[in-house]
Amino acid sequence: MQAWAIKTLNGQAVVERVERAESALAPTQMRIQMHAASLNRGEFIVGQGLHGKSEMPLPMGLEGAGTVLEIGAALCKKRRPLRAS
Repeated sequence: MQAWAIKTLNGQAVVERVERAESALAPTQMRIQMHAASLNRGEFIVGQGLHGKSEMPLPMGLEGAGTVLEIGAALCKKRRPLRAS
């Protein structure tokens, strides 16, 4: 699957599209096909290493809207409808 990621190159934040392996879902996760996503300031702060060390490239797009493709087992037990936006 394709994803946007941030890394630091010569002290500058660089955003790039990367190919990532699709991993198995944890019981409390859901897989969403993103249709729109924001790149917010917090992601750039973490991506530049200003909030501790992170493995690079760091996935981006923590906020967004899309279609739920798959839902973890623990989430299936919830009684109210789930919405991702």
